[in-house]
Amino acid sequence: MVRLLFCKHTELHWKPSLDFILTQRIDPIMSSKEANYRVSLRDIAKELGISHVSVSLALRDSPRISKKRKEEVKQAAVRMGYRPDPMLSALA
Repeated sequence: MVRLLFCKHTELHWKPSLDFILTQRIDPIMSSKEANYRVSLRDIAKELGISHVSVSLALRDSPRISKKRKEEVKQAAVRMGYRPDPMLSALA
């Protein structure tokens, strides 16, 4: 259920219900632009100062990446809310 509230300036303000927040797993304070943003490998790479290829290899548990770096990447991915795109995964 989504509620629209009117303020004294006659603008619509969207206020998500608790059910919506729980099913969409978004922060109620986030703007709608932030809620629709998907964290990419490049975002994680930029955060850690490494290449997106290294991030991809680390998340796929490649032997070419050190265990320390793999853990670092995986922790950053969880912290940033990374979710692999199933459509892109099907292409690999």
